[in-house]
Amino acid sequence: GHIPPSVCNPRPGRFFLGYAAGEKTYQAGDYTLTVEYDQDGAQVLASDCPTRDCVHTGTITRSGQSIVCLPGRFILHLEGGAADPNAIDAVLG
Repeated sequence: GHIPPSVCNPRPGRFFLGYAAGEKTYQAGDYTLTVEYDQDGAQVLASDCPTRDCVHTGTITRSGQSIVCLPGRFILHLEGGAADPNAIDAVLG
């Protein structure tokens, strides 16, 4: 069986490709985020954070991709399936 989606804020929320469709709400600091996921990917549907970059990121569909809510210190991370060969390995700055 599949391991259910989980989050340990501020550690990454992990969603695995292949899950049945669902929706989950997380409290991230002072903000509430609604995440929708299915067998093909995940997205933040709604957030009351001030920037809403997490919502504007859209759907992630490849293993290793993430959505970040900086104000809420929340990271949604997609796992399973094949990694994106064009993904950035690290950002230094």
